[in-house]
Amino acid sequence: MNTVIERRRVARDWTSGFPGEFLQRYHEGVRSYTYRGVSCLKSPVDLSLYLRLLFELSPGTVIEIGAHHGGSALFFADQCQAMGLRTRVLSVDAHDRRRVRDPRVEFYRADARDLWTSTLAGLDDLPKPWLVIEDSAHTPAVSANVLDFFHPRLASGDVVVIEDGILTELGLSKQFHGGPTPAVQQFLIQYPADYRIMSEYTDAFGRNVTYSPNGWLERL
Repeated sequence: MNTVIERRRVARDWTSGFPGEFLQRYHEGVRSYTYRGVSCLKSPVDLSLYLRLLFELSPGTVIEIGAHHGGSALFFADQCQAMGLRTRVLSVDAHDRRRVRDPRVEFYRADARDLWTSTLAGLDDLPKPWLVIEDSAHTPAVSANVLDFFHPRLASGDVVVIEDGILTELGLSKQFHGGPTPAVQQFLIQYPADYRIMSEYTDAFGRNVTYSPNGWLERL
């Protein structure tokens, strides 16, 4: 691909559109946010974006890497059911900290650092399209590992969201060795013709007003 075109694909501003002083207070609310009484740890803005994406994508499978207590998986299961979708919801974590036991959510024990040796490697026939959400360790190495694992498994129209690039704006990226953003940037450079940043989502409420700045990617 033409080098100029490649550079254009990654030339977007990677900073968040959330005002700094507001973001710090907003983040306190995100950290304490619950869904049906279960810790969810999702920005309300992003939850609204996921609602839109579920409707527009009608995913056959949602794969969430990073389960925490299960609040977000419960959210996806509820919303898919409310929309009349027969979506399989898979929640993956190296540790079982769930406070949710729901037959609509399939839980898998797997380390995001080594998905190749997990049962996920045998789930290539899951219904399409896929919505893959990387919300695990938030380090460049782990995010890159998740992206590398799913890249050959994603088909045109599948979507992958790499969450919490907002850590940079929150001043927390050092704790996560740089956060997930460097992994996303390198991934887009490596596969410039294979993905597009879904700016209709990242910029729906203003430029990068999301906890995943430039982290909503569609497989082309």
